[in-house]
Amino acid sequence: AQFTEWNTHDEEGDFSTFLLYHPNHPMKSVAEDEIFRKYEQSEDSNRLKLFIATYPLNRNISTVWKSYFRLSSCNYSPDCIKSFLLRHPNYPYRNELEDELASYTLNLFPCLNSTGKYGFMDEKGKVQIAERFENVEPFFEGLSVVSQGDKFGAINKLGKVVVSFDYDFLDDFHNGLAIFNQGENWGLLNRVGKVIWDKNCKDLRMLFADVMLIQEGNKYGLRAIRPQGLVEESGKVIVDAKFDDITPLNSSYALVNIGSKYGVINSSGYEVIPVQFDEIVSYDTYYTVKKDAYFGILDPFGKELVPIIYDQLGVSNNQSLACRKNKEVFFYRKEFWKLFPLKIEAYPNWQHLADFRDGQVLIKKAKEFCFLDTLGKTSKPLKLQNLKYAGLTLMGVDEKSKKVGVVSRGNKLLIPFDFDDIELLNDSGYLVRKNGMQGMYNFDGKCLLPCSYDQIKCLGESEYYLIEVDQKFGLASKEGSVLLEPKYDRISIFNNEYLGLETNGNILYFNRLNKTFIQKDVHE
Repeated sequence: AQFTEWNTHDEEGDFSTFLLYHPNHPMKSVAEDEIFRKYEQSEDSNRLKLFIATYPLNRNISTVWKSYFRLSSCNYSPDCIKSFLLRHPNYPYRNELEDELASYTLNLFPCLNSTGKYGFMDEKGKVQIAERFENVEPFFEGLSVVSQGDKFGAINKLGKVVVSFDYDFLDDFHNGLAIFNQGENWGLLNRVGKVIWDKNCKDLRMLFADVMLIQEGNKYGLRAIRPQGLVEESGKVIVDAKFDDITPLNSSYALVNIGSKYGVINSSGYEVIPVQFDEIVSYDTYYTVKKDAYFGILDPFGKELVPIIYDQLGVSNNQSLACRKNKEVFFYRKEFWKLFPLKIEAYPNWQHLADFRDGQVLIKKAKEFCFLDTLGKTSKPLKLQNLKYAGLTLMGVDEKSKKVGVVSRGNKLLIPFDFDDIELLNDSGYLVRKNGMQGMYNFDGKCLLPCSYDQIKCLGESEYYLIEVDQKFGLASKEGSVLLEPKYDRISIFNNEYLGLETNGNILYFNRLNKTFIQKDVHE
């Protein structure tokens, strides 16, 4: 209660003042994380510099230093890195950065020879590290995890083995450390292969930037990586292994459960939401929870925003959230989590159709759909009555043809009633199906891709879509431009700039920025 009283506005000043007057409060880590959260997405180096100067003891300071370096060192050229180190002699990762300096500028890509062995080539396709490995991973912090036989080790960009091939598993390096597995032991090793900490356990995984998830027996707990920047204290217990599962929700919080009850912990192991709910679903700024068959909403600190009294939660958009109690549906304004002066009678499929936005909600009256506004005024019945979805637009089925189409909330036809099925495709538009083939429309009704593909799906979290024809893959933009024809066996994200392509046993790379290719020079 004391923490909530000091932080009613969720502003940086509230949290910093709370820490000033309560330096040893149990919620100290939460307050520090919330201050960090207000900076972590910043792409302004001056703002991160301000954090470093203002909050030098914040538990996230090392993460901010890393981000500040990334933004302050231009393109990671040697001159930029040297300049950064000169200007910031107290950079906490100075030694590691100096070790990386010589090799940072070399951009290497995995390549494959005719015997199935992997190596690395440069941007001109020239092999720089001989193809002698069973598997290779992209370079992180100047090191690549590679395997020989069934054992893993690591090499630098000169091809030198820096971690010997002694491990059954080796994760990518982060902040100079990597998780390893060797027989029944899991632990951490540094860039030269020295074991920093190890333990006999079932599993060890990176959970947050400086926190590991550990499995001991059938239970999970948390261990620290470099607590307070002290490598020698790595492996320190944050939370004993007492949970049946731990699932990360974002960079600072994780869902936990004991038996059938769920809660949320932060990276310090503090139970922000106690383990007492039957169900918890995370959203950007709130959680939906279920307890004893009733639903409600909690904020990131566990404070109740919507009372846990509702039988069902329905449509949620950036303006409102629908909730049903008995036979009535109520609407909460998300900005302040206050009830709108409006309620409607629940009807079949209301949880997908009762989308309240711009002062109107869809209701069913005398077996017909129409809109109701906050003044109680209803519109004329809609021409389209067999509705499947309501949002920015209305999706439904034509009674005569039984085909699916989309109209605007003002009854304007956007997508013709010519398709066997239509579904939302992220926030870019609609996926349409016809005669077993797929296409794509945007929300304005413009056809982006014709129904000529066996499958269209998102490529990870990128702005691109995989298009498939006869088990071959291509690439399309969210605007519908076909960037790569479907002729590749596999397409994956290599890094922020390149996509990895595989075809007929060969590996090549596609630069998303300048639309050029990199492939191995077979004539060298």
